[in-house]
Order: sequence, then C-alpha cells, then structure tokens
Amino acid sequence: MASSSGEGGGGFGPKGPQPRAIEAGQDYRDFCAGITEPQKTALDLVCGKSMRVGQAAAAMRADARTVRRLLVAGLDDAGRSLASERTKRVQFEDAA
Repeated sequence: MASSSGEGGGGFGPKGPQPRAIEAGQDYRDFCAGITEPQKTALDLVCGKSMRVGQAAAAMRADARTVRRLLVAGLDDAGRSLASERTKRVQFEDAA
C-alpha cells in the first residue's frame, strides 16, 4: 500500500484505511439523514447497483418519471444534508 514516492497509504496514520473507512461510513450516514425512504431506494438502485432509471422504476414498480424526480430531489437533499452534517462534525471536533 506504499507508493514509490514514499507516500504510504497503509497503516493507521491520519489518512490510513481505517480512518478513511470510518469517515466514509459517517458521510454515508449523513448523506442518508436528509432523504426519504423512496429517494434512498432510488439512489441505491441507480447509484449503488448501477441500474438505469427504467430498470430501477421496474424494480420499484413506479413510473420512470417518478424515479427520475426521486433521484434529482434525493441528490439535492442528500448533498445539503451531507454539507450540513459535515459542518456540525467540524464544529464538534473544534469544540473538543
């Protein structure tokens, strides 16, 4: 996990695999905090399982236009939620 330039990516350093995995988990939790369950389902199918909108619509038994609206609204809401929660996390870390 070390490159030839002397920058190691392994171990337990400040950006080792474990802190990055924990940070990714926190980001996912914060991302999901601001979206509804149908939005989360649509995002998981399209982004997580690489389905097309039509395929996700069939899996959700919904119209493709509805799934498209869920995706757009879900990404907007999730982005705002993630930014808000990251700000709170930084403020909490600064206070500690």
